[in-house]
Amino acid sequence: WEFQVEGRNRLYCLFILVATCFHLTALIGFVSIFVKKFPFSVNCQTFLLLVSYFIGIIPFVKGIMTLVFSFLPNSFYSYIISDDTRELSFSISRLLLTFYVVGLLHLLKEGDMRLRLITIGVICLNLFAFQPAVGRIAQYFMVSQIVIIPNIPLLVRDKKYIPLLTFVSLAYMFMVWY
Repeated sequence: WEFQVEGRNRLYCLFILVATCFHLTALIGFVSIFVKKFPFSVNCQTFLLLVSYFIGIIPFVKGIMTLVFSFLPNSFYSYIISDDTRELSFSISRLLLTFYVVGLLHLLKEGDMRLRLITIGVICLNLFAFQPAVGRIAQYFMVSQIVIIPNIPLLVRDKKYIPLLTFVSLAYMFMVWY
């Protein structure tokens, strides 16, 4: 993503094509070119995050998406989660992740493309929560966390929120890895 953030689009496209040799889901990286051209306001991103979460938990939407995925090769359809316990715990962790990103959107300096990419990743995760193959695609966007989280003290609008964001970020990382 750093080539894209720096405006080195040709090199960025070359690396996306090389990554495609390893897995076709890398093609989703081309979406970030359009993300840079169409910045969304913080309120718009917050709205999209919350709406995507609630759409993702509606059983009717899951039924429609299951039908759509049934027309894809079996390798996609076999990924669909059917265990209700696992689905509930994943729904709760997505809710916490959604609130975490909403907090980052409102407390960090506006306009950082990496934060917009994380937002897109969470929206993908929320909309297609039952489809882990799409979760892999969402991770391409969410990898920007590696840059955002350690730089929170530099990116915060108001310095009084640094301890809170540091604590919440550590709790988030603990939740993800343990």
